[in-house]
Order: sequence, then structure tokens, then C-alpha cells
Amino acid sequence: MKKCQHCKTTKDLHINSKSKLKSGEIKYRYICNTCNTERARAYRKTEIGKKNVYKAVYKSTKKHWLKMLARQLLNYHVRVGHIKKPKTCSKCKKRTKIEGHHPDHKKPLKVKWVCRKCHYKYYKK
Repeated sequence: MKKCQHCKTTKDLHINSKSKLKSGEIKYRYICNTCNTERARAYRKTEIGKKNVYKAVYKSTKKHWLKMLARQLLNYHVRVGHIKKPKTCSKCKKRTKIEGHHPDHKKPLKVKWVCRKCHYKYYKK
């Protein structure tokens, strides 16, 4: 039976680590989302955690600079009022929290306004 190694629950489990036994069998250790979130928060508060998060953010920003620029430009124009953010999803017409999807980051002001569920579907394709 799979259980979280910290709180012993059986819901929302992910593999935390694995080890190979002398018999050749692989043993997995599981952790639930709640315990993993607490562990990650504690790690980010340590000096090593802060340093590693800074490195990861810097690396991501350097790699995806065009994407970051497109987001910043769109957010600016929405905040100033040049672009009005709709209340409904352009794909499923649901009235929920709306996000801007950039099909082309070179055209930062041309976005599709979609809900989180539809936005996820765009990236899944």
C-alpha cells in the first residue's frame, strides 16, 4: 500500500525518492502534495534554497526573455487601460478567471483570452 512517508495518508501521492535494494528490487518512497509543499517552503527559506531559487529564476528569465517581455508588456497595457480584459473565456464562454494566451510572443498584444482549463489545453496540444 502506497503511503506518504511523513503523514501516512494515501491521497495525492508522488514519488519522492527511490532506492535499489541488494536483491535488485527498487523501493519507492512517496510524499503527498501537502507535505511536499511544506517541505519546499521550508527549503526556500534556507540560504541554500534561496540561492538555488535565485539561480533557477535567473536561468529561466535568460532562456525565455521574449516570453517574459510579452507578459510584462501585456500586463502594462491592461493596467493602464489600453487593453480591456474580458470576463468570459473566448473558447468555452465560461465566466471564470481569465488568462492571456500568446500564440506568438513576437506579437505581445495579440492574445487569446481563455480560462485556465482552456489555457492548459493549448499547451497540451
